[in-house]
Amino acid sequence: MVTAIQTISGEIQAQPLNDNFSFLNQTINDYHATANVTLYVNPAIGDDSNTGLSAAEPLLTISGALGKVIDFTRGDYIIELAAGTYSGALNKNLLTTKIVKSISINGPSIGGGTPTAIIDMESSASYFLFMDQCMEFNFNNLKFINGSSSTKVIWPVRGTTVYAVNVHIDTCNTGYETSHGSYCAIRNGRIENFTTNGAVGEFSSYLQCDDVYISNDVNGGSGVLYTKYGTGQVRGGTINNCNTGVQLDYGSYAHIGNSQYGLGNITISNCTYGLYAVRNSNLVNATAQITYSANGTNKLVDAATFCNDITV
Repeated sequence: MVTAIQTISGEIQAQPLNDNFSFLNQTINDYHATANVTLYVNPAIGDDSNTGLSAAEPLLTISGALGKVIDFTRGDYIIELAAGTYSGALNKNLLTTKIVKSISINGPSIGGGTPTAIIDMESSASYFLFMDQCMEFNFNNLKFINGSSSTKVIWPVRGTTVYAVNVHIDTCNTGYETSHGSYCAIRNGRIENFTTNGAVGEFSSYLQCDDVYISNDVNGGSGVLYTKYGTGQVRGGTINNCNTGVQLDYGSYAHIGNSQYGLGNITISNCTYGLYAVRNSNLVNATAQITYSANGTNKLVDAATFCNDITV
C-alpha cells in the first residue's frame, strides 16, 4: 500500500537487528544476482498500474518503481526517469529498509550538464529517500528543487552505500546526511542554498566529495561537515559562501585533496573559516592545492590537528 511516507522493504520486518548489522551482512553474503531489471518512469504519461518494463509502458511515480523492485527476484535494478518534473506525495518522503539489491535511479544522460529529471520537494519534504540498512543505491543525473529548511535530501543510515554522480540539489536543510556506518561518494554535483550543511558524514560514516560545487546564497552552515568520528575525503571542487568550508568535530578524520586521482585542487571562498577542526579531530592535506579567497582564518580548537602544510 502506498502512503505519503512510503515504506519499501526487501525483507521480512520481524528480524531483529544488532549492533554489528549482522542481518545486513548475512543477506549480502546470500545475495546472488539473477538478472538486471530496468524500470521506466514518466511523469507525463506513466501509470503505476503498468509493468514499467518498457518506455512505452512506464510507471508514473518513483514510489511505484521502488514498490516494483521487491516483486522481483534478487538482482540489480535500474530505474530510468524520463525528463520532466516529479512532484506529489509519491515522489518524496520515500523510506527503504533492508533492501539487499543494487538500485540505480537515473535521469536522462546529459553529458554532465544540468539534469532534466527534476524532483520537486514542494517545500514540505522531510527527505527524498531515507535508506536504512540497504545494500547500494546509485543516483545519476537528477535535480532536486524546493526543499524546506528541514529537508535532508539523500539520507543513508546504518551501513547503506550511496553513489551520486551529477546530482544537483537546490534548497534544503542538508544535501546528504550520511550516518551510522554508511558510505557516500558524491561526484561532479552541486549543493546549493542549504540552511545547515551541504554534506555530512557522521557516526563513523565515510563521506567522499569529488569535484562538487557547494554554495550558499547567505554565509551559513558548513560546506562539508565530518562529526562524531566521521571520516572521508574532499577532492577538488569549490566551496563558497558558507560559515565554514570544511569542518571536523568530535574525533573525525578527513583528507583534503588527492593528487593520485587528479583531484587535488580545491577552492574555498567567502567563508568565515576555510578549514575548522575541533575536539580531537584531524584534517590532513593530501597534496592538495587549496585556494582561499576572501575567507577568514583556518581554526583549531580542543586538541585538533592540521597536517601537511595546512596553517592556522
